[in-house]
Formats: sequence, structure tokens, C-alpha cells
Amino acid sequence: MLPLVVRLTGVHANTKKERELERQLWERGVRAELTRLEQIAESEALSDDVYERLRGNLHQRLARADPEAADADAKSQAARNLELTNKIRDIRDDVREAGRREALAAHREPGMPPDLVDRVTRRLDPGRR
Repeated sequence: MLPLVVRLTGVHANTKKERELERQLWERGVRAELTRLEQIAESEALSDDVYERLRGNLHQRLARADPEAADADAKSQAARNLELTNKIRDIRDDVREAGRREALAAHREPGMPPDLVDRVTRRLDPGRR
């Protein structure tokens, strides 16, 4: 009966030993993912950009599992990936803003139906619904 109560309530022991086992299992899982990514990269002939992006994401996850044990390469790769992600987001936002500005300019043009402009504006900006 007690195991059922534990499962239903979600209560579990949070001992130092259990946390260490969880960290080790997390690391094993991410390392297995890295190994599989390398296999896919070879069999699918992934481009370097795609491979490095995916590999960097996995190294970030590995560093999160055990920041003290993460090697300098993993930490610097995680930082580069974060920088690249931020740059891509900034460029994407800038490009979308150009589309919004153009749609707003069209809104002021004579004969341009406002509902059509609104519809196009929503399609240009999928993040703002």
C-alpha cells in the first residue's frame, strides 16, 4: 500500500546518494545522445553547421547536469551556442519588424482594405497572436 501512496503523492527520498545517481544517469543519457548524434552525422552526412549546433545543444545539457565536471570545451561551446541562438533571435526579430512596418505602411495606402492588412500582419508575425 505504501508504494502506491508514494507514487500517487509523488513523494520520494531526496538523499545525496540518490541525487548523485540521478546526475550520473543524466550524464549517461546525454552521452548516449552524443554518441547517436555522431552516428547520424556519419550516416546522413550532416552539414558541419547542423552537427555543431546539435552537438552544442547536447554539451549544454551535459554542462547543466554537472557544471563542475563539464570541461572547458563544453562550457565554451555552450556559451557559443547561446550567443548564436541570441544572434539568430535578434536577426529574426529585426526581419519580422521590417515586415510589420511594411504592412503598417500599406495600411495607410488608399484602397487597401484594413482587414486584409490585419490578416497579412498576423501571418507575418506568428509569435504575436
